Amino acid sequence: MTPPAPAPSDLKSQRAARLIWLPSMWPEHERKAWVAARRGTGPAGADNLAMNWRQRTLEKNEDGYGRYLAWLDRAGLLVEDQSVVERITPVRLAAYVTYLKSIISPTSVGVTVGALVAAAKALEPDADWSWLSLRYTRLKLKAKPSRDKRHAMRPILELYEFGKHVMDTADPGNRKNVPAALRYQAGLVIALLAARPLRIRNFQAITIGTSLRWDGSRYWLTFSAGETKTGGAIDEPFPNDLTRYLEAFLRTWRLVLVRQADKFGGEPAHRRLWVDRAGAPMKESALRSSIERYTLRQFGTAIWPHLFRDCALTSLAMDKPDLMTIGATLLGHARLETGEKHYNQARMVDASRQYGRSILELREALLSSPQPEDKE
Repeated sequence: MTPPAPAPSDLKSQRAARLIWLPSMWPEHERKAWVAARRGTGPAGADNLAMNWRQRTLEKNEDGYGRYLAWLDRAGLLVEDQSVVERITPVRLAAYVTYLKSIISPTSVGVTVGALVAAAKALEPDADWSWLSLRYTRLKLKAKPSRDKRHAMRPILELYEFGKHVMDTADPGNRKNVPAALRYQAGLVIALLAARPLRIRNFQAITIGTSLRWDGSRYWLTFSAGETKTGGAIDEPFPNDLTRYLEAFLRTWRLVLVRQADKFGGEPAHRRLWVDRAGAPMKESALRSSIERYTLRQFGTAIWPHLFRDCALTSLAMDKPDLMTIGATLLGHARLETGEKHYNQARMVDASRQYGRSILELREALLSSPQPEDKE
């Protein structure tokens, strides 16, 4: 069944509120084509690649097309009954890429355009998308990593305490509103990710009652072997220090957010832990954006989710090197050697600190020594 579209008046407000349109907000013929592509009942039949996409890939490509539609609408270029071929043209793509480059990194631009390519091929598989694929390939080849790990690294305890501070200051006016709830959630995300640096795929998918479970005395984070990248099951206790924050989130703040689903036509009964401003399960891109936005404000450099793992193991290597043998377990690595590079990272940071101290000592020595008089 094709997902029903909201009423026209509601659809307009929902579209305006989102930078990425959900499939239910897409024009009708594209919504139907998307369902047919996933089922293999469209023009390409069972040969449509969308039939075999995993959920993560499906969501990424939905976001890729939904972001493009939202941009077209904001740019005044959206015509409801246009075909996908008419929507995606070289001139429009060039303008879209310029827009993307103004808000995200070159690498992310390539990923975003790649998702648009995949969606276009699924929606209109008989069209010639060779020019679009070529443009994507060029973007990907030209993209250079724009993030310097060494500059962005923070002690893991500092990230943990920052997350708690964000929660503690989420509602100074005692008003349980949506912005305050989103702030509290962001703080819990940062603190929990610092304490339990799961891969973002698992972290985003934490679900109440399954991957977040209560055993009668404490909470646990649990993922089966089939749910993890390395094929190793995860069963870790939820940090005791964060339990009261989690329970406050579950009792109050999360409810503020899920009630938004009534306003936006979503499903308020979902069990995902992290919730977006429309009351829906928070997607990975939104979760990543929230983490980067808050850390950028605090530290002057955005800290992306995967970097929490680097910060955790590097902090361990520097402050508790005798515990480095637990690094593989902490991060879900298949081998202990995977964390060896963090020894090197820690040594590099320590060498940098020693160099800085040496320069400071030399400067102080020069300032305290007698200065020669100028000679005419």
